Amino acid sequence: MHQAGMLAAAGIVALETMIPQLSHDNRRAKALGDEITGLNHDAIQTQRVDTNIVIVSIDASLMPARKLLSRLDEQGIKAMLRSDDTIRFVTHCHIHDDDVGRVAEAFVTIVRRS
Repeated sequence: MHQAGMLAAAGIVALETMIPQLSHDNRRAKALGDEITGLNHDAIQTQRVDTNIVIVSIDASLMPARKLLSRLDEQGIKAMLRSDDTIRFVTHCHIHDDDVGRVAEAFVTIVRRS
């Protein structure tokens, strides 16, 4: 445990800077979820957003979730395939309000072009 100070320092930084950051991350995730929900598309379902995670289900009749994920990736937007029909977005300290707008805009554009 000769490096306990290093671990403690990381914990202090997390407590002092990351906990206040969570409210921003959660707000941004909610905004993204609201934008996607606002599409009012029958093939897209967004789970209730309570944290910094946005879960979006895509009906295969629209397009496979993997294909949507690939199209987002082409625009530099990273998300995760959670299952064959579900994509997971996560906001964090490196995601800002303008990033959320860009993701929402890309998502809308991809869906409308399908």
